[in-house]
Amino acid sequence: MPNTSDTRGASRDPRARRTRALLRSAVLDLAMEKDLDGITMSDIAERAEVNRATVYLHYKDREDLLLDATESTMDGVVEAARACRLTTDAHALPDTNPVHLVSLFTQVDKHRAVYRRMLGEDGSPRFAARLERLLAQAWSEQLLTGTPP
Repeated sequence: MPNTSDTRGASRDPRARRTRALLRSAVLDLAMEKDLDGITMSDIAERAEVNRATVYLHYKDREDLLLDATESTMDGVVEAARACRLTTDAHALPDTNPVHLVSLFTQVDKHRAVYRRMLGEDGSPRFAARLERLLAQAWSEQLLTGTPP
């Protein structure tokens, strides 16, 4: 899934890719420790062990960095949602767990701390809107094609 955040162009330079990975990791770590509003670009730079100006070379703002960092967590959830069947299996036993839903909730659980922060009361509206758009698109495609995954 392509990154549609507002990040400045991704570089082929391995140093730039490494720096961006450090920044993404730093902001996700910080997001697990404190409210998003309490995270500054200086905090991120310090955690990533880079100069604050370096953060701005790669991202226009904190929200842009958060969206880029959380993109991979959304990929798994959207793919699991895309695999969900729209109808129940008439031949399934009543006590059988629907595998597609178990897979979806396993993906959410894997990154529950990120989702709690990003979708919570003080979370990121851009993150929520992006995830909603991706999920709606996945289910809409399934409805339009009428075929199970």
